[in-house]
Amino acid sequence: MISALLAAGGSLDYGAIFLDLALILIIAKAAAEVSERVGVPAVIGEIVAGIMIGPSLLGLVEPSDAIRVLAEVGVII
Repeated sequence: MISALLAAGGSLDYGAIFLDLALILIIAKAAAEVSERVGVPAVIGEIVAGIMIGPSLLGLVEPSDAIRVLAEVGVII
């Protein structure tokens, strides 16, 4: 994964990557819990949280090569 980022010319800022991942995981988990309490499936809450914190709405997490690579690994797993 790291070699793919470096080959693409990306620089690694581990602090920013960790902060983005922590923010994504915490907000997604909170949204899943809230949606389940309301009676909606957890995945719907996670999708709504992703739309809210992504560049489409609030822009709390900007797209980066590292997040993109981790997302692709998550899809493969």
